[in-house]
Amino acid sequence: MNHRVFVSTHPFGAVDNAPIKILQEIGLEVIQNPIERKLTETEVSDLFFESNASYLIAGTEKLGTQFFKKNQPKAISRVGVGYDSIDLDLCRKYQVPVFYTPDAPRQAVVDQAIASICHFGQSLDEHFAALRKKIWIRKLRRGFPDLTVGIIGFGRIGSSLAGALNALECRKILVYELVSDVQIPEFCEVANLEGIFSESDVVCIHASREPGFDNFIGYDLLSQMRSRACLINLARGELVDEHALYQILRARSDLTAYVDVFKDEPYTGLLTELSNCFCTPHLGSMTPASRIAMETTAAKNIVLHKGNLGIEASNIVYLP
Repeated sequence: MNHRVFVSTHPFGAVDNAPIKILQEIGLEVIQNPIERKLTETEVSDLFFESNASYLIAGTEKLGTQFFKKNQPKAISRVGVGYDSIDLDLCRKYQVPVFYTPDAPRQAVVDQAIASICHFGQSLDEHFAALRKKIWIRKLRRGFPDLTVGIIGFGRIGSSLAGALNALECRKILVYELVSDVQIPEFCEVANLEGIFSESDVVCIHASREPGFDNFIGYDLLSQMRSRACLINLARGELVDEHALYQILRARSDLTAYVDVFKDEPYTGLLTELSNCFCTPHLGSMTPASRIAMETTAAKNIVLHKGNLGIEASNIVYLP
């Protein structure tokens, strides 16, 4: 029997090699992604097979029919908060346990959302550009007490962002959540999607990718954004119709978008050509503290499963 774990996500162990040591200490050989970028399903299928590994520590790459036709790992441990790229029906069919790290990236994504809101509200790009041209211009900037922020999705990240915004004395916090029994705090107001887009100065997307909800934020909703509003997507690229977003931003220079996640990554599409769209390469979890926490938890999930020890219930997606 081999004792290997293939790590498809990249980077892994770059900030601190403790997660690698955790795996090695129980006799697992760690084989890392040699391409050093997000893998296609074909690539992860072939590389896992060629590595002759038993366990997979995965990123956001697709694990579907192609992967499971060739491989049935003893367990998959996802580095991150989402698992929509993993075909859970096939995991059930082949009895492959799936774990993830839902708490680890929370603070890093909230930080990124706050930073994006600050950059937008303070009009930093306008002032930077003017001063580079030797133009001294002082436009009104908007702080948190001047902003209404709409949050779509009120899970770990959305609820934590709301708490941070409340502490920063945000003028109003609107919330849209699909799950009816989620508790919404008194300092927030429940709203429908139309209300979120028509009333918010900033719309933050933190929803999970549920079946049937790809492109659910399309042209009709985006066109309702109020003047000088901003859309921030740090969740999943599939949730927003990228073509519709491009059309709206191109037609309305008064709107702004901060997009960190895309349907196809690495992304080189039309949104990068717009001066009112700030695109970043899926940086949500890319802080030292977040990477160490996610990678360590992912490694421990494998170790605990291999040793038939108890895995924290919140880290379990599927366990036969």
